[in-house]
Amino acid sequence: MLLQRERSEASCLRIDMLSLEFRRGWPFKGVILPARAVPGLPANTKRQHELQLWALAARTDGMGDRYETTYAGLLQRLTAEGYLTGEAGARVPRILECDPQAIAHAAHEFVRWIIRRGRLNVVQGGLEPAGGALVAADGSRGLRFVLPALSLKEPGLLRPTLDPSLGPPPELSAPETWRLFNRISCEMLTSVRRAADVRAVTNGLLDLSRELLAVPAALFSARNLPIPGGIARGPQALILGSGAEVTAGAAASADHSTTLPPVWNEWIRRAAESPDSSLLLHDFARLPAERRPAGEGSAVLLPLAAQDPTWTGVLAAVSDRREWFDEERLARARLLLAHVRRTVTYAMQLQSVVSLDFLTGAYNRGFFEDQVLRTLAGATRRHQSFALLIIDIDDFKVFNTRLGYDAGDAVLRSIAQALRRTLRSTDVLARYGGEEFAAILAPPVSASEARQIGERLREAAANAAVAVPNLAGERQGVTVTVSVGGALFPGDGRVRDELWSQANQMLLAAKNAGKNRVCFPSSTPSSDAS
Repeated sequence: MLLQRERSEASCLRIDMLSLEFRRGWPFKGVILPARAVPGLPANTKRQHELQLWALAARTDGMGDRYETTYAGLLQRLTAEGYLTGEAGARVPRILECDPQAIAHAAHEFVRWIIRRGRLNVVQGGLEPAGGALVAADGSRGLRFVLPALSLKEPGLLRPTLDPSLGPPPELSAPETWRLFNRISCEMLTSVRRAADVRAVTNGLLDLSRELLAVPAALFSARNLPIPGGIARGPQALILGSGAEVTAGAAASADHSTTLPPVWNEWIRRAAESPDSSLLLHDFARLPAERRPAGEGSAVLLPLAAQDPTWTGVLAAVSDRREWFDEERLARARLLLAHVRRTVTYAMQLQSVVSLDFLTGAYNRGFFEDQVLRTLAGATRRHQSFALLIIDIDDFKVFNTRLGYDAGDAVLRSIAQALRRTLRSTDVLARYGGEEFAAILAPPVSASEARQIGERLREAAANAAVAVPNLAGERQGVTVTVSVGGALFPGDGRVRDELWSQANQMLLAAKNAGKNRVCFPSSTPSSDAS
């Protein structure tokens, strides 16, 4: 319920967590909302979710009215006083339905948003860091607002909400947003194959992130996507740490497919744990030394997940300046989030049409050839090694001739599934043709590691439980084996044809040695089966 008092009333009135203090003879004009009536705020809300709001009249004798309220009460007061109008004011009812932490973050962002527009002046504290203690005043109206610092479990770490309808709206107008998103999107959609290339699409989104948030670097890490463990755009030193060697041209803009440093992997893991909120590292210097991604700077990490849980990821925008992500850039990050999620999901769906083999779900030959050239270029530039494998199902024609073509299809699907489960998330598996598969073992990989992975692939096929229909329509279990031939870049070849020829020769060697074997150059065919 609403509570009003006549301007002549004295003494002190307290309701739940809200107290109202009058000075005798001093007029008070206003409507106070008791804490228990604030939507979305339980009556037992802890003290750290409260906020002191001071309303001081423009009097030289220092007399004035003071009352305490909640963050929800502050947002209502800012709206009632006309500080929040239009789209900003329309967001307040939605915010008041959220949990106290989201309301507190929104209140801090809105007060700073009003200050930047010249409606309030800073009396104590400052606009940075985000969530820090702040006193702001409107001298023309005799109002002063006192915001205590948000309670932080860890120094330098905040978790602003990701809901684009919460917090201040971005200054970027709708036409400006459309032109920016449309330009980057058109670059990503120059062809159907490019639009289905998740890695190329991701690079385009990283460029969009850097431009929209005015940061030099951005990185993306995901699970269940056909991209390396980490993709980054920007200065290597900012992504890999101050000790990283910057290659020629990298300081301006570079595409790094990289294994991210452990410190970044840890922050990415933590960001992914809270899909409804971002992870704001507003000043690296305030973090413990062992947990700083770089010597100086700030970053915001945005967890991403498809509507259907087929993939998850984290997008991070990284600045070399401390406290770079103010409420405007956070609003833009929220705006970006839905676009990134939707674009990657569409790329995955399109890829399933143009890049995947319909029968087995592995990549098709065209996609594989493109990935070989990409991997070659990247490995050459970074002086890394990778492996090319050819995997052939032994005696495959027997399944077709004795049990029928449906049985052959079932064998192909089962073996493809077994191979995919065995390979690393950064590797690429394709059905090259007929009963032949090909794989790229992503760099960096050593000769011994490549051979071990080849052995695991052979074992996975041999141990797969394959059930196929026979000509009588009944299902029966069959044993399937594969032979594997491999070649390593750059030792066994520096161009695509050299690597393929070497791997094909090794496949023939494995077949001639009795099948169900793995063979690499300068090695003898191996198998656990005798």
